[in-house]
Amino acid sequence: LIFAGYSDWRMPNRRELESIVNAGTTPPTINSAYFPNTASDEYWTSTAYQAQTYRAWYIDFSTGDINYQNKINSARLRAVRGP
Repeated sequence: LIFAGYSDWRMPNRRELESIVNAGTTPPTINSAYFPNTASDEYWTSTAYQAQTYRAWYIDFSTGDINYQNKINSARLRAVRGP
């Protein structure tokens, strides 16, 4: 992925994506001033569900819930940069 002149984008881990959830708002449960045009949908994290590694954690920005599902299922992705 090359965006805004950078090619070091990656999938966020569960802790990183969970840190931008704003559960006290109406959907999407995110600060729209910083993250405009965020769909009220499920977004993948890079964190596998340890008991069943064919599953991974996701954040549902329509509710703020955190859950896991099979990695073959579809969900959105919010790419991040950094170590």
